[in-house]
Amino acid sequence: MSDVLLLAAALPPLFLIYRIYQMDAVEHEPIGLIIKLLIAGGAVTVIASLLESALTVLYSGPYLSQLASDLIHYFIVVAIVEELCKYGAARLMTWKDPAFDYTFDGVVYCVTASLGFALVENIMYAGIYGMRTAVIRAFTAIVLHAVCGVFMGCYYGAAKQYSAYGNKSAASMMTARSILVPVVIHGIYDFCASQDSTLFSAIFLVFLVFLYYAAYKRVSALEKNDTPLPGADGDQRGYGPDGRGY
Repeated sequence: MSDVLLLAAALPPLFLIYRIYQMDAVEHEPIGLIIKLLIAGGAVTVIASLLESALTVLYSGPYLSQLASDLIHYFIVVAIVEELCKYGAARLMTWKDPAFDYTFDGVVYCVTASLGFALVENIMYAGIYGMRTAVIRAFTAIVLHAVCGVFMGCYYGAAKQYSAYGNKSAASMMTARSILVPVVIHGIYDFCASQDSTLFSAIFLVFLVFLYYAAYKRVSALEKNDTPLPGADGDQRGYGPDGRGY
């Protein structure tokens, strides 16, 4: 792979990691932790690839229609496996780390892990299919992984907050959402992108625009309303039993 092609594949995810890192207005996360997350997100692409290959049997049988096969492939196999792997990387690296002391940190962590995954995936695709694919993916698949990371991180940060205040049921619910919401987004994206249809192409484009807007609004709101966790510097607020400030 040429240096130019490698840069074309690597720069978009690295740029988005930098942007989300800069949006963490209260305090920036340790660079060492960000690098670990990036590496962990990239490393789990191997696990995801192995699992997806093993699960091919779920959608490759002759008894399935093409529609059923596509739904199982993109929603059950690809989306669940990849989002679980990215969540696992973020959780393993950060849940007990003392740097995780504000809710917006969850967004930084999950976006970084997601884009570490996207970085390795993008380099592989660019190596196989060339510059055109690298450019197209910069505006589609790379941003999709970032968007999934944003929504994963929103709920991941909320789960950490509820857990810190002892609300285990709410923490479990937020953890479930941090996985389920990205899975649904990822599944819809892959399914629509795979269909050879003008209608689905239009749906795909509209869905992309909606995702970009929704993720931008969500991350902007969270940035402005970042909440300290117990023990964080500046945590001067009182909290009720549900973990919400009063």
